Amino acid sequence: MTKVKVATQQKINGLPCYEMRLNLGKMGSVRIAFTVYDSQAQIHYLTTTLQKDEFSKELEKILN
Repeated sequence: MTKVKVATQQKINGLPCYEMRLNLGKMGSVRIAFTVYDSQAQIHYLTTTLQKDEFSKELEKILN
């Protein structure tokens, strides 16, 4: 099971934003930021930047 962590302290539409690394097979790995509501996930950011601190900086930029 992949580790899911809180991506940012900012809420998106009142929901906590989580992040995880996702392996897409031959396409490679990505890191995603997402929210979950009513058993459905909505992806807000997807990047090939895998390093957590760099990902967090990119995410904060797009949320502001």
